[in-house]
Amino acid sequence: MLGILTLNYCNEDIVAVPYYGYSFKDGCFRDYMINRVKPKLDDEDWNKELLRSCVEGTGYSADKFIDILNSSNSYSNWRIGEAIAECLLEDSGKARFYYNSSRDLKNPDASNTGADLVGFCDIDDETLFLFGEVKTSSSPFSPPSVLYGRTGMIKQLEELQINKGKQKALIKWIIGKQKLLPETFEEDFKKALSAYALSNENVQFVGVLIRDTIPNELDLKNRAQYLGKKATSPMRVWLFAFYTGFSMGNSAWVSAMNGGVTCEG
Repeated sequence: MLGILTLNYCNEDIVAVPYYGYSFKDGCFRDYMINRVKPKLDDEDWNKELLRSCVEGTGYSADKFIDILNSSNSYSNWRIGEAIAECLLEDSGKARFYYNSSRDLKNPDASNTGADLVGFCDIDDETLFLFGEVKTSSSPFSPPSVLYGRTGMIKQLEELQINKGKQKALIKWIIGKQKLLPETFEEDFKKALSAYALSNENVQFVGVLIRDTIPNELDLKNRAQYLGKKATSPMRVWLFAFYTGFSMGNSAWVSAMNGGVTCEG
């Protein structure tokens, strides 16, 4: 997958839903937070574009405008976890995400409705929509409670699979961003929409668990088996767990992302 990760466990043979557990190699998580995750959270490229297009001719200083853009930055652990998930899936070649959904937040402390992940992936030479959910947990239990219940990741993935109305709402949402995105987005969108038109089961779903605990296959094993029994063919589901090896307590992730905190564990 990525050179900064170690594969701790996987299962692609026994269950209908494959699952994978990866951990960051020593010293890699902090650097990844600084160089990869923070720029995504801060939406740096988008802000530069807004700065170029909005400040000129307004009489408003660039510094003041940057202050407005950065005023809604949210560094809660769950939002950091979502950014980590997107970055890792992108960098592994598993997915492509074109639009940062945090741009749609009217309240920086709130979460967006709908799926956490909306993007594209390539399966068997076909480009498909990818919809996913992300959960972040420091629970000592395996599996953690964020996988269970009505708001748990597994239930959310089930709902995404069977609820065609939700799938169509996500497609409508992302096509509404077309004019804001590069030409490569339009290419991916047309291919994915063509596949979806052939069958509304031509979608890839993904569940991502972000942990600061030691790797444990029990985090995903039973949930993958359960979801495999529920999955409708040819529905495609991936489950990933990423173990940071870096405690998220006392705002340690935020500190690491900003260049502080050097000890992991």
